[in-house]
Amino acid sequence: FTGVELLSTDDGALFVAGAAAHLSCGLHAEFPGGDHLVVLLRIRSLAADPQLDPLVFHASTFRTLRIDPAAEGAVTGTTS
Repeated sequence: FTGVELLSTDDGALFVAGAAAHLSCGLHAEFPGGDHLVVLLRIRSLAADPQLDPLVFHASTFRTLRIDPAAEGAVTGTTS
């Protein structure tokens, strides 16, 4: 994170400055999942900037979201 501006909260959480969203979470539950542990978090607070595009990582690649003009309000994904 060298050169990345970070914001911190009173309880020690770190957020990337200028991110589209910040979610402050706490542990709600843990579940065994084979050789993994599935963790369920409870969102304590959320801050979002609707003027910024989200960063989406899906199917091993970064993608962008856009409104599908053919369907009112529908969102489609594209590979960036």
